[in-house]
Order: sequence, then C-alpha cells, then structure tokens
Amino acid sequence: MTANRRVFLSRSAIAVGVALGASPVNLLARAPRAAGTFATGGADQEVLAFAATYGRDPFFIGGGVLARANGIVSAPISLVVRTDDVAALSRSLDALPFKSVYASENTLSFEAGGAVYRLENLSSEEYGQRLGQVQARGGTLFAHDAVRYPLAQRQVQDPLGSMTGGESQLRRTAAEISLTARVGQMLRGLIEAGRYALVPDAEFDAFRRRTLAESPGTAEETAVVASLLIGAVAPLSAGGQASRLAELATSPLASASFGRHSARGGAQTMARYQQLRPVGNRLGVSAGALWLAALLGPSWPQSGVRPQATTADYLSELQTQAALTEARQLFKSGPSSSK
Repeated sequence: MTANRRVFLSRSAIAVGVALGASPVNLLARAPRAAGTFATGGADQEVLAFAATYGRDPFFIGGGVLARANGIVSAPISLVVRTDDVAALSRSLDALPFKSVYASENTLSFEAGGAVYRLENLSSEEYGQRLGQVQARGGTLFAHDAVRYPLAQRQVQDPLGSMTGGESQLRRTAAEISLTARVGQMLRGLIEAGRYALVPDAEFDAFRRRTLAESPGTAEETAVVASLLIGAVAPLSAGGQASRLAELATSPLASASFGRHSARGGAQTMARYQQLRPVGNRLGVSAGALWLAALLGPSWPQSGVRPQATTADYLSELQTQAALTEARQLFKSGPSSSK
C-alpha cells in the first residue's frame, strides 16, 4: 500500500517541533491532567474524518498519546488505520484536505491544527500484527511505543507501563546489540523525550552515559554513527535539550566519530560553538544550526558525511535539512578563528 508521492512537510511544520522547546518537567507542570484522559479536538476530528474516507478502526498510538493525556496538544501524534480498500485510499490521496504532506510507503504525515499527524495505513492482517506487536514485551523499543488510545474504548491503554507514579517515563523495553543500533536507540529516545515530555528513567540514563563513552571500531561503523549524530542535533535542539546537546557534542562517541581525539575534540567543539554564537545571532539561525556547525567543523562541506536518512523520522529529517542549510551560512560567515 505505497503512496505514489513523497512530499516533504512545509517549513511551518518545523514550528510544531520548536513549540516543544521547553524542558519535559516544565511541559508536564504546565497542564497536568489525570492519566488516562484523552480529549479529541477539532484537528483530531478533521484527521479522523479524512481517515474514515478510506479506512476504519483507527487508534492513536505512541508517545503523542501520553503527551495529550498530559495536556500537551501540540505534540506530534500517530494513528494506525485499518485499510483494505486500496482504491478508496488512492481516491483520498487525490483529494487530500491538508496542504503539506509527506508520503512514504504506507504512511502519511502532515500538519493540522498546530500539530503533526502521522497516519499508518495497514491491511487487516498487518493491522492485527501491529496490535500484537505493541502488546508484547520486547515488541517495541520503548514502553511509550505501546501506549494507545482506541476510539472504541475511549481509554488510554499503557500495556508496558510507561506511566509510573503519575509520570510519563522514557523506558527501554528492548536492548540493542550493535553500537550503531544502540546509538540510534539512544538518540531516538532523547528526541522523543523532548517531544512528548518523557522523563528518562535511571536505566536509560545509565545506557546514555555508557553509549556516549563508546567509540566506533570500524570505518563503516564510524560513518553510520556520525550520520546518526548529525541527524539528531536539530531535533534535540527543537526539543529544548541544550544540556544533552553539550554532552553529546563533547562526548568520546562524537569526537571519535568525527575523527578527533576525544578530549581535544570535545574542547574544540565547545570553543567553536562559543565563537559562532555571535555570527549565528546576527544571521538569526537556529540553535540547532549552531550546534551542527560546531560539531562538524569547517571541513564538513567536503567531508561527505550526511545525515542517516533511513533512521530519521519525517519531522527529524525536515528539521535536520533546515539546520544544515543554516549551518552552511555559518561556515561561510563564521570567524576566521573557527576555521
């Protein structure tokens, strides 16, 4: 069930991610709500009405459900839709009510009412498999992946216990083996903690520290890790995670991935960031672009290292591309001492 077009979200959708620029604790404190409540708004109804033109039995899923249950209505949110009528789906694509759409394989992503929506359209067989996957321990990478809100039951379901003591937590439910997989899981967790106001548990914090202390062992591994790090900088910045960015940029993992000695590389990255800040302020570029420029260094345009697009989600990919464009301005306008 692959869509025939692939169109990126407009830049206005970036603002949705930027709107999550407060810390998770502040977001939770801003509009607390009892766990299990989920009120659909006008934009939700518009999206559900669109989904009903080609599918049935939709349910909201993932960290966006937890965010909504805590009153964060601007958080990105995903839906799963049972879709057996391919012809109806094709007709719906020709009459999309949303102006800016990112379509890839069986998913549609777009902005509506100040939030980004992702619709996952599955056949009945795939739909059943998806339900089974999110209910099984180890079937998802994080506990919040399994949180869902079926329209029929109208009750938030949290089978893997992401909500603990009234707090939405970032909890791993599956361990990754390879370094590149661990780095990808760590970065995804940090990005989604910012988007959905999730508080990392003690195990994830220890996992983060261990992963940041590692170094790639092969040239192939180095290239993949560097690409993953590039793709995470702008989304982390949009999620208001400056302290995490500083930790990442100065880590042995980042230094080794970009060909620098760990301690010296981290110090150089922070020095370059401070040097570029006045130029960035003058140009009005984003904080994410500043961090990218500092992390990559002035040799980046010729280095051939690019974001790991296959692991970036639609919003991360858009934020990264926008930040890379701004970072190029910084490289051209930065102080000579940074070169």
